[in-house]
Amino acid sequence: MNKLIPAIVVGTGSHSKPVISLLRRSFKYNIKGLFDTSKDFNKNEKIMDVPVIGCLNQLDKNSFYQDHSFF
Repeated sequence: MNKLIPAIVVGTGSHSKPVISLLRRSFKYNIKGLFDTSKDFNKNEKIMDVPVIGCLNQLDKNSFYQDHSFF
């Protein structure tokens, strides 16, 4: 079995839902979470059972996401 590629979806608006759906149907990605484009994000929010894990400003400070694909 192939290893799933860790993925992050950028944005939490209405376009995030079809992106999540397409990634799930590809069977190639493991969606780790969503990054909101706003600094004021709800840490408890989920979209299609995918958690909002941060905002874009946090990406520069965190090298943990270097091996992730972004959509």
